[in-house]
Amino acid sequence: MLHGTKSEAQVLVDVGLWEPVDTGWQIRNYAIRQELEVITEWKRRQQSMAAKRTNCVRWHGPDCGCWKSADPIA
Repeated sequence: MLHGTKSEAQVLVDVGLWEPVDTGWQIRNYAIRQELEVITEWKRRQQSMAAKRTNCVRWHGPDCGCWKSADPIA
């Protein structure tokens, strides 16, 4: 929620940053530009597994592979 006057909001509409909706205004293309939660969670899981793999290789050697059985959420 942002506070401002109707004239300030109209300036943002005029330059194409906001668009009017039934309840006021919204940022143009906001929903399109935001990353879906499922994508964000997938990226976090990938980063977690990559870190576990790197640590496994660092501490156990390249042939260990214990990271493959690691829980991606933990």
